[in-house]
Amino acid sequence: VRPPHILECSLKLVKARWIQNPDYSAACEQLKSIRQVKLALEERFAPSVGDVPEFNSCHSVLRGLYQEGAPCSAALNFTL
Repeated sequence: VRPPHILECSLKLVKARWIQNPDYSAACEQLKSIRQVKLALEERFAPSVGDVPEFNSCHSVLRGLYQEGAPCSAALNFTL
């Protein structure tokens, strides 16, 4: 899992690339990757504080991303 400062750098890079070459498809893929990391972290932390609705929400979105072909880290790949 990438730390927050790496995610911030990734977002800045996506923005810079968009300014140079507004390729919507590429930007969406890169943003999905950033979003996936955020959701995966929330999915891991939510059960530790008893936030079942947040876990379920994150898990549902991640499952959809994985079904669309997003890469799934083995460390984050778990289900209830």
